[in-house]
Amino acid sequence: MTVWRTTLLASCVAATAMLRPPAAEAATDPRTVSGAYLAGSHALVARDLPAAGRFFSQVLSADPDNLALLRRSFTLTLAGGDVDGAAKLAQRLDTADTSDQLVRITLVLSDAKAGQWRGALDRLKSMEAAGSAKSITPIIAAWLRVGAGDGKAALSSLDPLLKQARPDALGTIQQALILDYLGDLDGAQKAYEALGDMGGTVRLVEGLAGVYQRQGQRDKARQLYSRFADQNGDNLLLEPAIQRLDKGERPQPIIGSPADGLAEALFYIASAVSQDREAQGGDTALIYSRLALYLRPDFPVAQILLGDVLAGQDQYQNAIAAYESLPDGTPAGWMARVRETLAYEGLEQFDKGIALASDLVSERPDSQAGYLRLGDLYRAKEDFASAVVAYDDAARRQKRLEEVDWTFLYRRGIALERAGRFDRAEQDLRRAIGLNPDHANLLNYLGYSLLDRGKALQEAEDLIRKAVDLSPNDGYIIDSLGWVYYRTNQMDKAVETLEKAISLKPEDPTINDHLGDAYWRVGRKLEARYQWEAALRTTEGDPPKDKIEAKLANGLPAQEASAPVKSN
Repeated sequence: MTVWRTTLLASCVAATAMLRPPAAEAATDPRTVSGAYLAGSHALVARDLPAAGRFFSQVLSADPDNLALLRRSFTLTLAGGDVDGAAKLAQRLDTADTSDQLVRITLVLSDAKAGQWRGALDRLKSMEAAGSAKSITPIIAAWLRVGAGDGKAALSSLDPLLKQARPDALGTIQQALILDYLGDLDGAQKAYEALGDMGGTVRLVEGLAGVYQRQGQRDKARQLYSRFADQNGDNLLLEPAIQRLDKGERPQPIIGSPADGLAEALFYIASAVSQDREAQGGDTALIYSRLALYLRPDFPVAQILLGDVLAGQDQYQNAIAAYESLPDGTPAGWMARVRETLAYEGLEQFDKGIALASDLVSERPDSQAGYLRLGDLYRAKEDFASAVVAYDDAARRQKRLEEVDWTFLYRRGIALERAGRFDRAEQDLRRAIGLNPDHANLLNYLGYSLLDRGKALQEAEDLIRKAVDLSPNDGYIIDSLGWVYYRTNQMDKAVETLEKAISLKPEDPTINDHLGDAYWRVGRKLEARYQWEAALRTTEGDPPKDKIEAKLANGLPAQEASAPVKSN
């Protein structure tokens, strides 16, 4: 699976670059073949996958025998969410190339959606179980056999995953879901409980709690819900299930049909690979999220995951569409809107994000999540005073934020420092370091802030040196070390260190400004002016333009004030 998930869409970009477009009539007009090709290439680079899929399908209609173009159109159409369209292309690919596992899986799921369980099984059996398919095909086969009415064979399909020295967790999850769907509550409970700490996700908690309730173990269900709430704060997805428990209602299994079971399995795969940053699993997560929603369109956790994956790929408009597919007035819809504010932040549409976050706060005034998003948006907008107010509102609603959440303390500490309230900022930053003593940017931020104010200079240097040890190729952190040398009048070391910083971050205005200052102090005045001019071209207010212009006009005074604080 690793190779596929790291190259899936990247290969489309590379292959597109190598292909020659059809002869162009009006290359900029998407109504022509060449125009569609260029528009598709542009959409692909911009990662607007739905548009890329549509444009390349237009090109394919003019060159239907081009196998490379057919593969690309299939992948992009699938990633863009048109699974029915992708299945039609997969039919053509399956005739020409039977080795593509994704093509086969798409066709299997298309058969399953149509209720053609036996046909889907036959197609799956013809697929060579290699690579990632070794773990995927037993799960798909199990749910296909459930659909075909053979529960015993369905459970046996999971044996390759379960009869290992260390049973596969995903296989155990499917075993629990299938047993629950088939009505074997004792077996389902045993399988769920075998997952131990891995059973703490929202879907597994809901599944096991439902089994407990149907077994008459309501107290166990309540304990499970309470433990999840304590650990997950504002995750509201279990709110309807808890309300049913309070009313004494008997819950249904979380799987309502074999197609739902397939969708659940695909969701788990998507969720797992989306968190695997080292393997760059975003493309695979996108594909599996699309397939899960193809089988089960009304699937809140998968809809939210799809939005998260798209936002993680900077497809913010498509992410917003995914989040807005959940209805207002529901717990899942509220959570999706919280994430939607992140997409607006990514688009730098801060006012839209703030307006939405304000609505969320009004809708659920006791929840911390809306206030946290308000704080982050105000901080991104550089309205630091308003950010502090929002962060404080969040802390009043969840005291544990100040006790265990170093990221909250770091974010509020930045806002406080930039709002000119350094005493409180220093407290937050020190508490954050106490919780996470090896975070380079956190150490650097406090160290630089102390240095800039002439406070605890030895401690500031120690903090920055530790940050450099942890992140030796971070231009911002190297800049801070250079500024330590500058402020302690070690100008030769300052120049050497700041030159390294500028090689890592050549466009950063603060580093250019600092290097200009250091050059001036060692008598390299022509180079100093060059760096200040570079800083002036790129600064957006930090460092202030008027201060850079004053240095360009007059140089540095014999005794200068402290440099402005920069944020990393």
